[in-house]
Amino acid sequence: MSDLPGRVAAGESGRKEREEEARDDLRRLVKRVLARVDELSWAMEKWNIAEFHEYYRHPRRILFISFVSGLVRGLGMAIGFTLLGALVLYLARVAIIYNLPGIGHFLAQLIRIINEDLRLRP
Repeated sequence: MSDLPGRVAAGESGRKEREEEARDDLRRLVKRVLARVDELSWAMEKWNIAEFHEYYRHPRRILFISFVSGLVRGLGMAIGFTLLGALVLYLARVAIIYNLPGIGHFLAQLIRIINEDLRLRP
């Protein structure tokens, strides 16, 4: 029985070592979980899952945003085509005024054909 205090002391130190190992394992596990949560958070941010979920919850908002974006795109195309057409007409006018060879002749013929077609229509 004289060896009992030594075994108890050795058992205590072994239990403390096991507890410390368990704490270290828990710390490593928590670090891995936090790292994984951080990765998932970045992935969700990258994929805009939160925004998708918000749209899913409010379908009227999707319809409204799609309608407004369609109007803006249509207006942008109309303005863009108008400006592009005006630029083409301006350049054609300059080509005719300066009587550039080739281009001026081609545009003059095109204008004559259009004028004849307009005169023949009732």
